[in-house]
Amino acid sequence: MSVELSSLTIERELGEGGYGIVHRVLGTPIAGDPRPMVLKRPKPGLDPVHIPAVLEGMRHAVLFRNSLSAQDRLGIDEIAVWPVTMVRDRGQDVGCLLPLIPPEFFMDIPAKGGLIGTREQRIVGYLAASVKDRNDLGYDSPDFHDDALRLHLLSKLARAIELLHQHGMVFGDLNPRNEVFAFAPVGVRLLDCDGVAHVSDNTRASRQGHFPRWTPPEMKQNDRDRRPDLKKMQDFQTDVYKLGLAFARFIHGATAATQRMALPVPTPTIITGELASLIARALDPEPTVRPDASELRQAAEDAVRAVVGPPVVTRASLNKLVTLRGGDVIASWTITAGSPYEVEIAGPGAQRMKVQSGSDSAALRVLNAGSVTLHVQTKYASVTHLIGEVDCYELPPFQLPTNILPAPHIPALNAFIAPNVLRRDMEVPLPAWPSSMGQLTQGMASFVSTAPSVDNLGVSLVQAIQASGIYALGAELVGGFPLPDTASLTAGLIESLEEQLATAVGARTLPNIQALAYMRTIQELTEQLAYLEANAP
Repeated sequence: MSVELSSLTIERELGEGGYGIVHRVLGTPIAGDPRPMVLKRPKPGLDPVHIPAVLEGMRHAVLFRNSLSAQDRLGIDEIAVWPVTMVRDRGQDVGCLLPLIPPEFFMDIPAKGGLIGTREQRIVGYLAASVKDRNDLGYDSPDFHDDALRLHLLSKLARAIELLHQHGMVFGDLNPRNEVFAFAPVGVRLLDCDGVAHVSDNTRASRQGHFPRWTPPEMKQNDRDRRPDLKKMQDFQTDVYKLGLAFARFIHGATAATQRMALPVPTPTIITGELASLIARALDPEPTVRPDASELRQAAEDAVRAVVGPPVVTRASLNKLVTLRGGDVIASWTITAGSPYEVEIAGPGAQRMKVQSGSDSAALRVLNAGSVTLHVQTKYASVTHLIGEVDCYELPPFQLPTNILPAPHIPALNAFIAPNVLRRDMEVPLPAWPSSMGQLTQGMASFVSTAPSVDNLGVSLVQAIQASGIYALGAELVGGFPLPDTASLTAGLIESLEEQLATAVGARTLPNIQALAYMRTIQELTEQLAYLEANAP
C-alpha cells in the first residue's frame, strides 16, 4: 500500500537530518489511521548515490511493520516513530509517511539573551547537558535533577532496543539525537527508524552509521585495518554498546557528549551493584562479554522500582478498638520505602490528619465509628492501608427526677416596697424582692430539675437562694424598717427539706446517689445560712 504525493496537502518544513527532510501533512492521509502524519523524503541536494539506500531503508521499515500482527504493530508504535506507508510520485517511491511526534516529547526553550524562543524536540542528548547549560537556555526543571526519573527513561530506552532485537531488528545509529523522551508520562520514542534493518540483511551497512564518539571499538576503521576479522556491520552487540554509553552518560548528566567508558564519580546511589556491573560489561571492548538489552532493562527497572515503587506498610495497629466518643485512639506503624514519604491518618467520615515527618505513631480523635486508614505518599507512588475498625460509645445521660425534690409550704409574704427617700438616695438599683417565698421555692426547684448532674445540685440550690436578693437587700438597708425574718424562714425551709428527705429515704423511694446529693445540699445550705447570719448587719 502506498499514497500518491499529489493527494497530500504538504505544509511547512519541520526539520531535516543528515539524509532526509520532514514536512507536516494536513489532515489524516492514511485511511484507518487517525494520527497526524509527516512526509519524510531524501533531502534536496543529497548525493544521488545515497538516495536509493535512503528509499530502500524506508521500504524495509514499512514492509517490516506491515508484516507484524496488530498487537505487535501497536508495540512498535509505542516505542518508535515508525514509517507507516510509502509515498509515490508518477510511479516512483519518493518518501514515506510517518506519525507526527506527540507533543509531550517537545519542550519550550524561552527567548533569552537575544535568542528567539523555540519549541524543540526533547532529545536524549539534553540529559547530558550541564546544569549551567540548561539554565542558560532556560529549560531546566526539577525533573532533570531526579536520578530515578532519568533511570526510568533509560529503562524505557533499553526496552525499545530489546523489542527491536526480539523481532531480529538492529537499530544501528543509537545516538543523542535519534531518541526523544517525555517526563509525564515517562516515555521514549526512537527516531530515524528507516535505518533499522534485520540482522540477516547484508546490505544494512550502507544505512547504519555512527554518531561521533559513539562508535563501538570493534567498528573503528583503524582497528579494522589492523584486524580484518573485525565486523563490518552493526548487530545486537553494537546496539548494546551504544545503550551502555547512554546509561553511563545520561544517568547523571555529563558536561558534554564525550566518550565515557565508566559511570560518573560519585556514582548515583540509585545505581545498584548489579546494574553497574551490567553497564561495565556493555562497554567492554570484547563484544561477547556484553549482556543483552533485556538484562540492562530488567536491572534498571529493579533499581527504579526499589526507589519509586509504592511504600510498604509492614505493621499497623490501633491501641484500642472501642473508645468514648470524642476520645483518642493511638495508631502506630512501620513503613519501608525507597524514598522520603509523608503519612496521613484518615478516620471515620471525612476526618484526615497529616502526621509529622519521621513519626511512627499518632493520636486520632474518634467522633464516629468506622475505619481508620493510613495513607503513605512518596514522590513517585502511594499506598493506602487499613489499620482497623474502631467503635465508639457515649456515657448514658443522667436526668434527675423533679418529683423527688420536696416542696415545703412557705407562707406568703407581702411585697416589700422601699421608701422613696431610699430610692432617691441610693445610686444602685435595688434587687427585686420576691413576691412570696413560694417564688423562691419554685426557683430552686427549677434549678434542680435542669442541673446536669448531682455534683452541682448543692451549688444550684445555694445560687437560687442567693439570687432571690433577700440577703443582698438586707445588707443594703439600715434598721428601722419592717423586714421579714429571712433567716428564720430559710431555716424553716431547710428543716422541712430534711424531714421530707428522711421520709423519702425511709420509704426507699429515693435512689442512694440522689439521697447523698440532697444530704450534701442541705449541709451546704446550713453552712451558707450560718455564714449569712453571722455577717448580717
